[in-house]
Amino acid sequence: VSRIVNCITEAIFTVDDYRPGSRQGTDGDSFVTFQTSMMSSTKEIARTAQDIVIQSSNEPDALGNLATHISTCYQQLANDAKRASQGTSSAEMGQRIRVSVQELGQATIELVKATGSCQIAPKDSHVLRDVSENWHMRDREL
Repeated sequence: VSRIVNCITEAIFTVDDYRPGSRQGTDGDSFVTFQTSMMSSTKEIARTAQDIVIQSSNEPDALGNLATHISTCYQQLANDAKRASQGTSSAEMGQRIRVSVQELGQATIELVKATGSCQIAPKDSHVLRDVSENWHMRDREL
């Protein structure tokens, strides 16, 4: 769990990374291209989060792979969000993209932590409730 949380945390910081050499060009891709990719990643994150809630009570052994997958999807989203925010002509729009994606990253971290707790204590009703509550928080953000 800590490795996955670290990957998501690094991706959160990537969204706002403006150090020299960290600014990637858009490689000819348009804002719409990044927006489309961001939507795909967001939908996959939502689907995976729903799978986590379902598997938390049915098959807790599957949660590790799902947590890894949601982390990978979030990393892709963060990279696309960074590039989209750099490619927009509106500073305000760029800021909204970065903040939204970073908030989603924080929610993803909480879901992954709850998932780890569920793997440790799969029959604990409090842990199962935490997984479900983190999904509902994520659902509101999406």
